[in-house]
Amino acid sequence: NVYPELFKEAFRLLKDNSGGAYVFYADRLSEYVFPPKPFEKYQVLIWGKSNARFAAMMARYKHNYEPFIWLQKPPSKWRGDSKQKSLWWMKANGTNDFHPTQKPIDVIGKMIQNSSDEGDIILDPFLGSGTTAVAAKQLGRKFIGIEISEKYCKIAEDRIRQEILPL
Repeated sequence: NVYPELFKEAFRLLKDNSGGAYVFYADRLSEYVFPPKPFEKYQVLIWGKSNARFAAMMARYKHNYEPFIWLQKPPSKWRGDSKQKSLWWMKANGTNDFHPTQKPIDVIGKMIQNSSDEGDIILDPFLGSGTTAVAAKQLGRKFIGIEISEKYCKIAEDRIRQEILPL
């Protein structure tokens, strides 16, 4: 279970007045996610996939959502408007061209806009194919990405390079 150590390190790394941290998780792992110690403040959010693809063909109910939590380290600063809801209906990628759990830039971009200012540093300790880095770059943020897989490091590097120097 990686979550307790992840939460501890996120708490340590977050600066005062940051916008917090976001963590996606699978429903079946909820017992490991809550409560997200040492964070005292958190909110469960749902990304509703308006065009979800379904992998579990035998499942009675098909998942068309992905849960995630927003962790706040007081004092935190909110940059979004006050009318946002905890259910985000946003399209999933038509295909996950780069990574099996690739998130759309729109979803990650919304998180970045709500929780940071231009020039801030965005950390993604599970960079995957680099979606967070691309969104951060597009929104004028700096980023640090950590990825264990050499394959995905290369994919992320290529995506980021294309963002800096569009072809």
